Amino acid sequence: MGGPDPKLTYTASGKPVVTLRVAFTTGRSIEGEWRDKSNYIDVEVWGPRAESAATYLSKGRRIAVDGRLEWSEYRGRDGTKQQALRIVADAIQYLPDAGTGKARAPHASAEGADHEDSPDSDSTGFRSEWSGDRFRS
Repeated sequence: MGGPDPKLTYTASGKPVVTLRVAFTTGRSIEGEWRDKSNYIDVEVWGPRAESAATYLSKGRRIAVDGRLEWSEYRGRDGTKQQALRIVADAIQYLPDAGTGKARAPHASAEGADHEDSPDSDSTGFRSEWSGDRFRS
């Protein structure tokens, strides 16, 4: 994870949802020199997975996210049109800590909860996973 610790909230109907920011690194060749670039994407986790994420995740924790991409548009504080891309997680896998090889949470993914309160939109399937210090999707 690349941002602050996950924030757990509840919808008006009592459904748990957690929001978090995931960091990943991509490599690029700039003028013949290989350079890493840090990237960030917001992730929403719904239902029982949200409560698990709020319990086990903290900044710097390594995870793999399986979910769908959602695009949204909104008006910023200054009235300009803004756009955002986020992952709505179907599953989170807790990965071993770098260097230790040991996971700090259950090995099983947190899967299987419904998304009845999750926003509906046309989405693209997305799977992301860390491999060493590289991000694969």
